Amino acid sequence: MAVEYVVTTNADRGHRVSGFAHSTVPLGDNAAGTPWSQALVEPLGDTTSQVPASILPPGRQALLDAGSVFEWGFTVSIDANGLPAEKTATVEAWLVATEDAELTVLQNRLQFWGHTGSAG
Repeated sequence: MAVEYVVTTNADRGHRVSGFAHSTVPLGDNAAGTPWSQALVEPLGDTTSQVPASILPPGRQALLDAGSVFEWGFTVSIDANGLPAEKTATVEAWLVATEDAELTVLQNRLQFWGHTGSAG
């Protein structure tokens, strides 16, 4: 799945676009042997998107609930005077370039979720 996204704000006189992106959660398990999708959704208890329901793409909430995708916020600087296609290209290039870093942050945060042990 490519980076799917929804723009929710255009601020700073049109020079900044903000929103939320949705990226695929990797298959496999974290360091504790817990599937990444389970490690993502279980601690949350509620996977409600920060995107208003009226503009959340159909079926996306089900993917979030299943832990198939994760949501991350973004803000991208754009040329307010550019053509719509140029603005879109800038946002999409930034999202593609940033997605791996966002996945790394997620995996670092969840790498030991579900680990059990005994000390002593």
